[in-house]
Amino acid sequence: MEKDTLMTNFRWVRTFSEHWLAPVSLFLMLTSLMWLPDRGYFPKIYYLVIASALLLGWSYPRNLLGLLKNPLSVMILSFVAYFALSCAWSVSEESAGVLLKRQMQVVLFLCFVFLAGRASFVSLCRAVGFAMVFAVAMALYEIFQFYMSGGQGRLASQGALSNPLLISHIYGFFAALWLACLLVADSRAQRAWGLVSLFPLLLLLVLTGSRTPLVAFFACFLWLVLLVRPRMLIYALAASALAVAVILVVMPQLITDRGVSYRPEIWANVLAQSKEALWLGHGLGAALSIKLPEISYAFSDPHNMTLSVLYRGGVLGLLLWAAMYCCAASMAWRRRTDRFVVIASATVIYGLMAGMTEGGALFPRPKEHWFLLWIPLALLLAALDSAGRKRDARVA
Repeated sequence: MEKDTLMTNFRWVRTFSEHWLAPVSLFLMLTSLMWLPDRGYFPKIYYLVIASALLLGWSYPRNLLGLLKNPLSVMILSFVAYFALSCAWSVSEESAGVLLKRQMQVVLFLCFVFLAGRASFVSLCRAVGFAMVFAVAMALYEIFQFYMSGGQGRLASQGALSNPLLISHIYGFFAALWLACLLVADSRAQRAWGLVSLFPLLLLLVLTGSRTPLVAFFACFLWLVLLVRPRMLIYALAASALAVAVILVVMPQLITDRGVSYRPEIWANVLAQSKEALWLGHGLGAALSIKLPEISYAFSDPHNMTLSVLYRGGVLGLLLWAAMYCCAASMAWRRRTDRFVVIASATVIYGLMAGMTEGGALFPRPKEHWFLLWIPLALLLAALDSAGRKRDARVA
């Protein structure tokens, strides 16, 4: 009798973690920055992820072995491990313990999404779907608030996403998801729903005045066309050129007003400093100070994730970074018949391209930059695992 009670409790905990706690945790991770009053509260949402990951790991301990069999997860873990090792030669104001803790937060999140997908991929997709709908509703609200306040300047949220770039990271991520859903849709009704949902997200990105999300979105569009409809790539390139021409005519200030925002000078400075520790880099926690002659203060952000990898991880770190994304792209290409892989890969490409002109922290605590790097990779990892298991089931 006691054994039966234990088994009943075990099954209840497993069902609760699979179908309730894990989906709710993911939904909150994807949406909470849209409604939280301050970004400082966002890491607290992560506690639900920790609880979900521990329960899923306890319920399905063997599923963790599947994580080690996936080439993409191996590349990601190798990248994380190298930068953990770099703490040994890094001169940092933060302790190695703090740096390693942030890396563990990333690894735990990857495990959480992977285990949630293994336990119930349908529930995982449902959580992402609800988050996508919520993002559209919040985009409409932000646009309404912007025009009610006069519609002047650059759109930014009143809450946690108080900076135009921050808001573009989040809503750009969801724009990539909706674009992918639009291109893989089976029916006209689904395509119409996808197009209607995508419009407010794109309008919000334009109103932020940020060029980064628009460039990343075009790159994402080309990637999706290459995956889904390769014969239409020429038309996609023409459509992208037409869109740029329309922006130049209708909103030329979006491109011309702020110039290049010192990006070339910043990047050249980071490259020069990277040469001081070219092969192994300065280490994960190394501080970066970028001083330009015409600016009275120093920059600490390289505004380029790839250059941040080079500065902190050297050529070896950069090779691991390239291998990680090449692995993601090649696996997505091989599994391009699976719609969930295509949808998840869109966010990876969007984040990679957005990171070419923004960002610099490789392993920050949970924040908006996760939407450019770790959240897309985690979703792709789960989608690839699901596609692989479906393929194995067909073969069997």
